[in-house]
Amino acid sequence: MAVSAQAGTLGFGCQTAKESVATTWYRHRASDVDLASLDDQRTGPPEVGGQPMPTIPYKGGVAVAGGAIINPRLEDTFGWLLYGAMGGVSSTTSGNIGTHVFAPVTASPEFIPWMSFRKHVTGLDADLAKDIGEIYQDCKMAGLVFNLPNDGLISARLDALGRIPSYDETPSSWSWDNTFEDYQSLPIGVCTGGYIKVPSFSANELPVVSATVGIVNQPLPMNRERVYGSPYMRDITIVGRQLSVDLVLQWEDPNLYRAIHTGSSSGASSWSCDPFTTDLQILAQSPANISGESVPYSLQIDAAEIMLSVQGGIRLAGNDAVMLRLSGVALAQADPADYASFTLKNLETAYTWPS
Repeated sequence: MAVSAQAGTLGFGCQTAKESVATTWYRHRASDVDLASLDDQRTGPPEVGGQPMPTIPYKGGVAVAGGAIINPRLEDTFGWLLYGAMGGVSSTTSGNIGTHVFAPVTASPEFIPWMSFRKHVTGLDADLAKDIGEIYQDCKMAGLVFNLPNDGLISARLDALGRIPSYDETPSSWSWDNTFEDYQSLPIGVCTGGYIKVPSFSANELPVVSATVGIVNQPLPMNRERVYGSPYMRDITIVGRQLSVDLVLQWEDPNLYRAIHTGSSSGASSWSCDPFTTDLQILAQSPANISGESVPYSLQIDAAEIMLSVQGGIRLAGNDAVMLRLSGVALAQADPADYASFTLKNLETAYTWPS
């Protein structure tokens, strides 16, 4: 008999500092979790006087890597993952509704806070003695990428990199600061209030068939973070940050395509060496309103300036609709906080990282 993964649990929490562990833990439903401890087992080289088979086993250290695919609930706990991915937040309230803008920190655009994650894997036949819990300490969010389908649930892939795993024989005794959030705050692609726009080109919504957008925080390679005398990485250093987007559009007219190639949506007939840049705004909403309010839960993604390029040209096939595929990379701004932001609206008044 196999063990169902559905009985497992993914959790996360905020650390006050490096080499601490979260004391408040949140759980979130997930459809796929591959966050795990990496036990780097190796074999040594062949030696003169030895055999042609491996003879030297050893370990190169340990770390935490991987992530999870979730359908993000916007009610509460997802805000902590946005905070962990972006580095900073500012919150305002209007009535009961909180508006939380997650963005890079102006003074330290490379800053990503430390987080803890944990995973409960259940054993066979609901036998608690066969359960195992893994706790991942000193983690940083390496990425948060959204899949925006035209007819389904919006999903997000989170990735993390961590320093120290540990193992717990009694994860059934873990306490949580929240219950699992229900489906009402799930954003869905078919909600009529949602849109994807490049406002500086046109105020109209783009006819998007499918899209992905997300922030990637590139860490220094693990082997460059390790130092002699320790199996753990000394730190997790973020050396690059990038928000990127991939869009597949229904072809309506050549205006955007022509603007990317020539710099003008009309009147120009030759290729331009100037790259095409614009701002980008994406809004996703839940079908249900915020509890007790007349507006839905929402997540808005903004990039102040993004370079768009056409991928693969325009394909004409006799039995296919004409599509336009675009990819884009957000560009740095004078204030790093203006680079990109995720705006979450719910009933929370603030997200305050513990210190």
